[in-house]
Amino acid sequence: MNIFYHTTIRAQHTTTRKVLNADTRNMSVPTPNPLSEQEHAKLVRRARNIALHRLTGGARTEKQLSDALNTKNIPPTIIETTIIWLREYDYVNDERYAKERAEAKNRNGMGRRAIEQDLLRKGVPQTLISETLTLISEKDEYATARAFALKWLHSCRNLEKDAAYRRIAGMLARRGFPPNIVYEITNETLANHTPTPK
Repeated sequence: MNIFYHTTIRAQHTTTRKVLNADTRNMSVPTPNPLSEQEHAKLVRRARNIALHRLTGGARTEKQLSDALNTKNIPPTIIETTIIWLREYDYVNDERYAKERAEAKNRNGMGRRAIEQDLLRKGVPQTLISETLTLISEKDEYATARAFALKWLHSCRNLEKDAAYRRIAGMLARRGFPPNIVYEITNETLANHTPTPK
């Protein structure tokens, strides 16, 4: 009796699973309703306004603007067409952005390695970064490092030479200058250094 009962129950469960699986396979996945022409136009206007508002605060990369639109739940296709529209009207230009930012960072005492990392964080493509960094020669980098080291020399006036060396070399390294420039410029800057009594 018990054997017959359990066999019947198992058979019923098997049949139920087959039916459920068949029902699931036959179910169609609902697709989102397409946007009406009016809704699409409204989203396009919204996307452009968001992008232009971001640009009032300064130049941006395509990646930065795309990310900003994505956070506002703008559909990917509209994000793409908005970026194309911004390019056509010259509101966004990654090449110009990279060049101007690299030059500004270099003037403010930043080496090529640090500039590269900065541009990557802003979403500039690596190939464009590599092209941009060729505009900063080794001579330019030496001049920038020298000016920055001299600026910091005043803060080392009370330090012994070894301590002053560590401070200036550390500053140059953190600002992205390569080891050879750090070594040469630090030694050059401290060549005649004598600590000033407090």
